[in-house]
Amino acid sequence: MSRDIIGPGTAVGEVISDPAFGDFGRLLFPIGRGVRPEMALKEISTPRTLVWYTDVRAEETVEIIAELKRRAEAGKRIFIPLYSEEEISRDPSAADTGLFFFSGRQGAPFAVTCPGGGFAYVAALHDGLPHALALSKLGYNAFTLIYRTECPYDASHAHSGSSRAMQRSWGSRRTVIHCGEALRAPAWQPRSAIRMS
Repeated sequence: MSRDIIGPGTAVGEVISDPAFGDFGRLLFPIGRGVRPEMALKEISTPRTLVWYTDVRAEETVEIIAELKRRAEAGKRIFIPLYSEEEISRDPSAADTGLFFFSGRQGAPFAVTCPGGGFAYVAALHDGLPHALALSKLGYNAFTLIYRTECPYDASHAHSGSSRAMQRSWGSRRTVIHCGEALRAPAWQPRSAIRMS
């Protein structure tokens, strides 16, 4: 990124090409929603681009991207692919999946947020990642699932991505919090965690 400081005027293309975001920076933004590299973060943080959401704030978009960048530059892992290179070579759409990660306290329970978007797009920046950041500030290890939405994939494929995400994150014997519109959960509540057995 040509600037160290991320702000509302930062271009989407600057974020995507920032070395902190490796080859996954594009997954921060809704695929297929007309988000162009020259658009500023404040331009994409609107209900016109991010349909079905009315409370979209550019400052929240900036905070999330800046925090992910800060963590990556500090050497923390912020993204976990769900599929191997071999699997992606057989099914290129698998490259459009993964887990963004906000670490919390070591050994703390983890949460997987599944952003909405009506299976037309993945609303990570304004649905999943804000929840994950808030949970990590409470000490939880929080993941946001980036899933496939294109044909022939449908809701069942998004949920198979969720299953793979659970296996890829910490394992199956931890406390898990599911949240996000894709799972039709109203709002995340850390007290309503589910014990996985």
